[in-house]
Amino acid sequence: MISLPGQGRGLVITPTYNERENISRIVPATLQRDSRLDVLIIDDASPDGTGELADAIAESDSRVHVIHRPAKLGLGTAYLAGFRWGLERGYEWIFEMDADFSHDPAHLPQFMEALIGLVAQVDQASEQGNPEAKALSEKLSKVYKTALKYSMQRNLGEQKIQ
Repeated sequence: MISLPGQGRGLVITPTYNERENISRIVPATLQRDSRLDVLIIDDASPDGTGELADAIAESDSRVHVIHRPAKLGLGTAYLAGFRWGLERGYEWIFEMDADFSHDPAHLPQFMEALIGLVAQVDQASEQGNPEAKALSEKLSKVYKTALKYSMQRNLGEQKIQ
């Protein structure tokens, strides 16, 4: 059964490279949307000081976390590192959000409510004995686990996530 209770914690992964001008605006815009959200900034050694600014923001807000990577390692591996970090810490929702506002933080509450509603409907139908809902719930869980495992193995292999 898929589980996404309405009171769980969510993580917004925000990869950065030379986003100093945006990071001080995107983080508060994200956090103000819902008190259940945290932000994980993954900085790829930005030469403009984004990582240092991210550290300063994290020092003043316990809902902000930072991973520093030694070089520009790419967006895909940044997201994978963020997903692993979030899963290891028990976050129930994990979102991706670019620091350049190409994703609007104002939409996060709608995404969260849609996910909660969808999962609740599938779970309720499954518990009521609806075989299609039960099969969908089991299939979604399997697909999610398989996709995550495959993606991490394919993209990261045995390398250590920075």
